[in-house]
Amino acid sequence: PKTAPYRLDRRKAAAKPGAFPSGARLEADRKSDADAVVLSFPAAAPADDVFCYRVEAFRRGTLLEWESEGREDVYGEFHLRPSERTGRLVCRFPKSALNLSRPTRFVVTPVDFFGQLGKPLEGKI
Repeated sequence: PKTAPYRLDRRKAAAKPGAFPSGARLEADRKSDADAVVLSFPAAAPADDVFCYRVEAFRRGTLLEWESEGREDVYGEFHLRPSERTGRLVCRFPKSALNLSRPTRFVVTPVDFFGQLGKPLEGKI
């Protein structure tokens, strides 16, 4: 029935996308791994509601606009017990997909189980 509390549309309407803690920073390290840029970022809260993190790379184009270079999805820690969660996620973005001779911007966005996007976290190298 339309009043069922666990109907998909009702749960989606009540869901709130995950949010990074205030002051959160995206860290990018391109020196420690020869094949990839290693990104690390804090988990968004509440951790049980974040399905994955969309990690996108953009490079500065010739007309100074940001052009997409690729995307990786990193699963959240929802499947782990609270005592097993690290609170920090790591993503290896292949250098072969990037043009590191130009400025590169990374955008990490939490995505909930319904596909709703939270506020992104950005960093540049």
